Amino acid sequence: ADVIKVEYGAQGDPSRTLPFVSPQGSSSYYTQQNRGKRSLCLDLSLPEASAIARNLALECDGVVENVGPGVLERRGLDWATLSQRNSRLIMASISAFGKSGPLAHLQGFDLIGQALSGMMHLTGDPDGAPQFTGSPISDCAAGQMLFGAVGHALFHQERTGQGQYLEVTLVDPLFAMHSIAVQGHSASGGTWSQGRSGRPISIVVPSGTDKGPQGWVVLQVLGPPWQRLCDAMGVSELGVDPRFATAEGRVENAKELLGLVEAWMQTFE
Repeated sequence: ADVIKVEYGAQGDPSRTLPFVSPQGSSSYYTQQNRGKRSLCLDLSLPEASAIARNLALECDGVVENVGPGVLERRGLDWATLSQRNSRLIMASISAFGKSGPLAHLQGFDLIGQALSGMMHLTGDPDGAPQFTGSPISDCAAGQMLFGAVGHALFHQERTGQGQYLEVTLVDPLFAMHSIAVQGHSASGGTWSQGRSGRPISIVVPSGTDKGPQGWVVLQVLGPPWQRLCDAMGVSELGVDPRFATAEGRVENAKELLGLVEAWMQTFE
């Protein structure tokens, strides 16, 4: 693909100045996110600059945008305008909350997507504050989801000669990643809600992060591996112990079981 990134003039993408900057003055963050692209700086507040961007867009197979509400419409760069002149065009939008709905007028960043999706509510210690992840997962997941959508749209374009409008929000992909928080609450009639559980995973025991003599150890045991873990711990009888023989029993007796597992891990050399 020949990708041309339109950056705001005259300074360009603000991420060009993010750490860590090489001796040549290039941000490693910017380089990572934009390697392989060509770049063009335009001051879109100028009509002539908007005309350049519009003409460039009409020569492309697809356009990806993530500007604020109303920006493209005021400059004749929106889907309705461009698709009238090029019916093959694919246009893909990433925004915080979508182009319609009660929050469409607001802007947002990765952290907002993590919060509104509910992911932060599930991350951290039970009696602590909600926490965000160490990576911008909302930004990255939205980009990857849109990447898949664009690939399918290109296939549709080749088959039919028609373009499509695609949209992903920062909230959508993280909300879709919930494995049990949403459906568990619904299926239980609202009697169960997933919350922060800290180091252990509350619904699958033993699973989580345990302290070993030389650092932290990640362990996850599902179904059949339970007996194999008991064998490895040298306590095979725990596999059929009424307290721990079933997944439900292991959850109910999690504190006692996790104590046994962590004590075993302390014996590692």
